[in-house]
Amino acid sequence: MQPGNLVRITRTKYGKPAGALAFIFETYETRARGGTKVFHVELLGYYKSGTQEPLTGRYLEGDLELVS
Repeated sequence: MQPGNLVRITRTKYGKPAGALAFIFETYETRARGGTKVFHVELLGYYKSGTQEPLTGRYLEGDLELVS
């Protein structure tokens, strides 16, 4: 997975439902545990309360399913 990919979230997190679609816009590797990949995503169709700013979140590879 890389920035620009469309993914489906498989794990529910605070106000971010499982099954939601999102775009990956940033990836990075942590130095802990041998370089765990973290994906920063923007959820499609979900906005911060009272704004038009999209919800974002950080997920591990196991919490995302590649759509395209």
